[in-house]
Amino acid sequence: LDGGQVLANRAGAGGGIYVIDDKKTADKLSQFLMTNGVVAMNVATVSEGGGIYINSKGGNGKKNTISGGVISGNQTLTKWDLGGGGIYINVGGELHLLNAVVTDNSAQGLGGGLAGCVHGQTIIYVTDGAAIYDNKAEGTSNSLGHLRPDGAWNGSFIDGYDKWSADAAFKG
Repeated sequence: LDGGQVLANRAGAGGGIYVIDDKKTADKLSQFLMTNGVVAMNVATVSEGGGIYINSKGGNGKKNTISGGVISGNQTLTKWDLGGGGIYINVGGELHLLNAVVTDNSAQGLGGGLAGCVHGQTIIYVTDGAAIYDNKAEGTSNSLGHLRPDGAWNGSFIDGYDKWSADAAFKG
């Protein structure tokens, strides 16, 4: 994305942009590169990443990078997952954020502007003037765990909801 716009889209996850590696073959790795542009007013209706959902480390020597641009006015409506109104980076994902503005995004869960998966290593580099401000996280959703093969809930919380749900300092 170079100077373009991704506006007013809706999806289950990654309302505006969804980046994922092909896990079956090591040579089919995704890379997301945004230089300037706008990702705004997008909605993730079921899962994370209102504006952008990153499920990739990048590949073949290339990094997922946002260098400039604005991620604004995006939201997640999830009741079952973590959030990331503006940007969500999934377990094992990596994102380099430089000279970008992430503002006025909202999440039912955590990370109004930016959220990373709590289930494993997630790497987010925020450098060179990136600004993340005026985002809102309600902290009201929770990740109820994975469904059993028959589609029923397995009955276990997997993300520490019992620890962060009542902790205003953690959600703030």
